[in-house]
Amino acid sequence: MAPSLRYGAILLMALPATLTYISTPLAGVIDTYVIAQLNKAHLIGGLALGGVLFDLVFVSFNFLRAVTTGLVAQTRRDSDALLILLRACFVAIVLGVVVVLVREPVASYGSVLLGAEGEVQTALLAYFTVRCLSAPLMLTNYAMLGFLLGKRQTGSALLIQAVQNLCNIGLSIWFVIGNGWAVAGVAWATVIAELVAVSLGFVVIGRRISHPIDWSKLMVKAQWRQLFSMNFNMWVRTMCLVAAFAYFANRSASLGPVILAANAILEKLISLSAYFLDGVATVTEQLVGHAVGRQSKRRIRLAIINTLKVGFVIAAGLSAFWWLSADWTVLRMTDSPAIVDALTDALWWFTWVPIFGLAAYILDGAFIGAAWGRPMRTAMIQSLLFFLAIAWGFTEWFGNAGLWAALLLFFVIRALALSWQLRIKLQADSQR
Repeated sequence: MAPSLRYGAILLMALPATLTYISTPLAGVIDTYVIAQLNKAHLIGGLALGGVLFDLVFVSFNFLRAVTTGLVAQTRRDSDALLILLRACFVAIVLGVVVVLVREPVASYGSVLLGAEGEVQTALLAYFTVRCLSAPLMLTNYAMLGFLLGKRQTGSALLIQAVQNLCNIGLSIWFVIGNGWAVAGVAWATVIAELVAVSLGFVVIGRRISHPIDWSKLMVKAQWRQLFSMNFNMWVRTMCLVAAFAYFANRSASLGPVILAANAILEKLISLSAYFLDGVATVTEQLVGHAVGRQSKRRIRLAIINTLKVGFVIAAGLSAFWWLSADWTVLRMTDSPAIVDALTDALWWFTWVPIFGLAAYILDGAFIGAAWGRPMRTAMIQSLLFFLAIAWGFTEWFGNAGLWAALLLFFVIRALALSWQLRIKLQADSQR
C-alpha cells in the first residue's frame, strides 16, 4: 500500500525516526556522566577525545544506513529488499573487520593529532581500542536500521535502538561503578549493546521473511555495482560536509580561542538540532524512494513539498526554542564571561540555522531515497567550493558574523544546487 502524503501521516512517521536518532547522543551523555562519577579528570578527557576520534572514523560510514534506506524503499517485494540488506551487511562486516585490524595505529596517531598526552592518552587508547571491536556490529546495525526505515518500520527501528541504549546505559553503570573498569567498561558496554541490537534486529527482520530468498540473485553484478556506486557517492558527500564544518572550525580558530570555544559550543547544538530535522528527512527518503520505485514523478514532487512544509514547522519551532531559551540553555554552557559574550553575539545567526538548513536536509533525503548518488555528490562538491571561498572572504571582512553568514549561505547554496540537479534529473527521465 502506498504511504500517505498527508501532513499528519508525515509527522507520525517522523516522530519515531527522530526518537531513534536522538537516543544515541543521549546514551553518550549518560556514559560521560558515569565516568564523571569517578572524579578523575583524565578519564573524562580520555573518554571525550576517544569519542571524538571514534566519531571522526565512523562518520564516513553513515552512508550504509542512508543507501540501504533508499534502495529498500524503492523495492516492491520483500525478497528483493532482503537481498539488498544482505549485500549491505556484507559490506558492513568487511569494513568493520578492516577497522578492527587498524584500530591500534589509528588510535596512536589519532591521539597525537588530538593532543592527548599522559594519562589522558592512556584513557583514550583504552577506550578507543575496545570500542572499535564493535565496528562490524555497529555497521551491520546501520544496514539493519536502513532496511527497517526503508520498509517504514520505524517502530521496530525505535525498539531496537531503545533496547540497545538501555543495555548500554545499564552495563556502563555496572562495569564502571560496580566493577571499576573505568573507560574500558564504557567501551565494553557499547560492544555488548551493539551485539544485543544485532541479535534483536535479526529476530525482528527474520519475522518478515514469509517467502524463500532467491539466492541466485544475491550476486547479480548490476545490483552490487549500484550499491557500491551509491555508497561511494554518499561517502564523498559526507566527506564534503565534514570538510565544510572542519573549515568552519579552522576559521573560528583564526579569530582566537574565545570565538573558537563559542562556535564549538554552537556547532554541537547545531548537531543536536540536526537529529530533529533528520527525522523528517528520513520520511522524505521513504516517500521519494517509494515514488521512484513506482515511477511517479507527481508523488516525488508532492513528497518533497509536503515534507518541506512539515519540516518548516519543526525547524521554526527549533529556532524559536533556541532564541527564547538561550538564557538557560545556550548561555549556560559555560561560566566564562568572555565566551558568554561571544555566544550572545553569534546567537542571532545560530538561531536561523534550522530554517536555512531545512531545504538542504529534505532534498538530501529525496536524493538518497531516489538513489541518485552522482547528482547529490556533484551538488555537494559545488556547495563546498562556494563555502570555502566565501567563508574565507567573509571572515576576513566581517569577523565571526561573516563566518556565520557564510555558513547560512552554505545551506542555501546546497539547497539550490540540489534543486537544480533535481530539475535536471526529472527532465532527463521525462525524455526517456
